[in-house]
Amino acid sequence: MVFQSKGSGKPSSETVTYLVPDTSVYLHCRFFTEVDWPSLVNRSQVVLVLPAPVLREIDKHKDSHPQRKRRERARRVVDEFKKAQQSATGALRPGVGFQAYRCALQREDLEPYALDKDIPDERILATILRFARENPDAEVVLVARDGTMSFTASELGLQVVDPRSIEERDEPDETERELETAKRRLVDLESRVPKLELSFEGGQNFFKVKPSSFSPSGDSGLSEFRAAKVRLHPRVGELQVLADQSEFLRYAKEHADYVDDLAAYFSDLEKWRQRDANTVVVSLHLANSGRVPAESVMVELLFPGDLDIETENTRPPQPKEPKPPSPPRSLSAFGLAIISSSFRERYESEFGAGKREPHSNFVPNLSAPEIAHTVSQGIYLSQKFAKIQQATSEVVGPLFLVFSKRPHSVKIRYTLRADHMEPLRGELHLVAKKLS
Repeated sequence: MVFQSKGSGKPSSETVTYLVPDTSVYLHCRFFTEVDWPSLVNRSQVVLVLPAPVLREIDKHKDSHPQRKRRERARRVVDEFKKAQQSATGALRPGVGFQAYRCALQREDLEPYALDKDIPDERILATILRFARENPDAEVVLVARDGTMSFTASELGLQVVDPRSIEERDEPDETERELETAKRRLVDLESRVPKLELSFEGGQNFFKVKPSSFSPSGDSGLSEFRAAKVRLHPRVGELQVLADQSEFLRYAKEHADYVDDLAAYFSDLEKWRQRDANTVVVSLHLANSGRVPAESVMVELLFPGDLDIETENTRPPQPKEPKPPSPPRSLSAFGLAIISSSFRERYESEFGAGKREPHSNFVPNLSAPEIAHTVSQGIYLSQKFAKIQQATSEVVGPLFLVFSKRPHSVKIRYTLRADHMEPLRGELHLVAKKLS
């Protein structure tokens, strides 16, 4: 297909037709000495013009083109140029002449056409336009594979022919075949390897948490204990005369124990609330996006050493309030006075005056077998999965991160191991927001 400028028509029999192939035609089409150039433009004879910018590009490709076969083609083309230049007839074949063209581009060769000399294709176009002005009676036709170059040339008034009919099938050379084979093998190998990814919920590698606004009372639960002391004694109006002395003794003993347990409960509850306020709960998602199952998967997590890690099995439960003793079946007003006075003195002497702290059984349980405390690096946690099917995920956690004070931002390092894959290492980030 030939694009012609306005007003151009079929040349007369005396008109010379110059064909100017661009660089890619020499490298990607049939070898230029074997092409029937006249039939490409339906002329009896033509002259092949080699602009200097095209020669420079081909000369560059013979040494630096990434494909070996293109380098070899460029060398062969340059050799044929030399032969044609030295030929006595200056002909490539019957009906096809050859002419090299060199000129020093000036400003007037570029600016009127808005061409940039630093752009190779536009430098070639400027040279062709200069050649056409120097040969006003000749027909000058650009042979170009590049669509942008063809469009620009047509806009500038040059005739353009598409060399599609002479293009060669781009067969890969030995190096390209080896590279393609290696790529296929790599894809095949990757398809046989699981692809594990560890993240927070939603596939993110960071998790934002807002610290709790909980403020401790500072009195180890004593204020709550005093507020609840109404539960320590039965009301007088509800009691009757004690019928059995053993019932009195039973109630007195159980009630004394209850007072101790209740004081310890409020102390433990205060500590539990403080610990819960300093705890961040996270669940990690372990996904296998590969094409095969991941077997014998080991997740290894390394946390900073200034916090504790708990799991559902090791996290201490919220303290339970002790049950008060069942009241006696009947109690005299005299007995009540004795009991009330005894309990009040016991309470105020032991707790109100602060002579001793109530005994607490609140001991955080961090002895789960999958958690190991390390001295130098931090806290190491591991969890194993027998198999994770392809296109599925498992949950690591929930994990309870217990800070000594308010939660702060931390970095969690991880290593994922599985059969038939290299260890995968990465980092997750816990980002603590500041209280507003």
